[in-house]
Amino acid sequence: MLNKEIARASKEAARQRRRNTLTILGGVGSVIFFLISLSFIDFSEQPEPQQSSIPVQQTVYEPSPSVGTAPVSRNQFKEQLRHYEKGIEPRLDTLNWEASASGSQNDLLVLKEQALTAFSSGDYDLALGNLNHAQSLAETVLEERQMRFQQAFLQAEAHFTELSYEKAKLKIEKALFFWPDEEQALTLQIRIEKLPQIKELLEEIGVAQVENNLQKEVNLIRQLIVLDPERLELVPHLEKLERELDESRFAAHIDEGIRQVGKWNLAGARSSLAAARKIYPNRNEVTLLSNKVSGLRKDLLLKRALADLKVSVASDDWHRVEVVAGEALKVHPTNQILVDRYKLARRVVSAMQSIESFVSSPGRLSSVNVAQLAHQAIAEAAVLTRQSPSLLNQSRELE
Repeated sequence: MLNKEIARASKEAARQRRRNTLTILGGVGSVIFFLISLSFIDFSEQPEPQQSSIPVQQTVYEPSPSVGTAPVSRNQFKEQLRHYEKGIEPRLDTLNWEASASGSQNDLLVLKEQALTAFSSGDYDLALGNLNHAQSLAETVLEERQMRFQQAFLQAEAHFTELSYEKAKLKIEKALFFWPDEEQALTLQIRIEKLPQIKELLEEIGVAQVENNLQKEVNLIRQLIVLDPERLELVPHLEKLERELDESRFAAHIDEGIRQVGKWNLAGARSSLAAARKIYPNRNEVTLLSNKVSGLRKDLLLKRALADLKVSVASDDWHRVEVVAGEALKVHPTNQILVDRYKLARRVVSAMQSIESFVSSPGRLSSVNVAQLAHQAIAEAAVLTRQSPSLLNQSRELE
């Protein structure tokens, strides 16, 4: 747009300069003709003119100011027009002209058109003056908009802080009347629409504080922040409450875990340990409870192993005695009961296997050497038969 206007103005200025040149040449010719005519007049015969009391007006030719300053004014106008179209007019696009008391949109359009017309006719000073007038008026309108908007916006913020819904709504609507698409105002309008719910939650938070119900207060504050994310001032208080709750829950889990250990409830103790570790995994209390849970697990393993061994011995199941005692010894390697039961089970099982090898192959007993080995096996098993009826029966069968 600017380039087209400048090109049109340049052509118009060139035509104007040609007309001015022809006019000046015509004037010079007239002066020369007048001087030649004077040479044929005899002034000596003319009476001496009487001095008149009426002053003679002399016409003084003043060159147009644009003659010497044209390039400067022309370039100034081009630069000023570029600034106006890129820096001022885009801001005017967001203006609610109905709210403006300093000027109308038509005023600015007329001034700009007059500036472009003057520029196209070569009157750069007039063009620049009109454009400056348009810019001054535009800035006045924008400043007025800013002032009136800011006043209404600040009042809306104040009423919002006071939880005054109707007043806040009225003021934010007024602010948006002056500046319909201002982002901060639109955001505040959304918050104001939620003010009834916000007010209700704040009242419930106050009740929770009176009741000293930390969990309830935390839940309500979280709801409030979800509803109104701009309430960042609540975050430090929320974090403080959450830390207090964590401390309280952590201590409760540790106490419950120790109580479950005392009740020999491994599952309950492990559950409390996991809950405490989830809150503060590196606390000393977690290490303490973990050691107690580990000790309980070992004690329960020993208790179950001893009970299982008792049943297995009573049922003459020495193979199981060997397995159970062997597994329990991995956890309690110094437990003497397990050691004794494991050794005895190994001897009984070995004796059973030895005698069984002879009983299952009776033909071998015809050999003197084999018969001697069989009698030796019976003698070695004799000291164990009191512990195992099965071994006693095998020995008698072999005899």
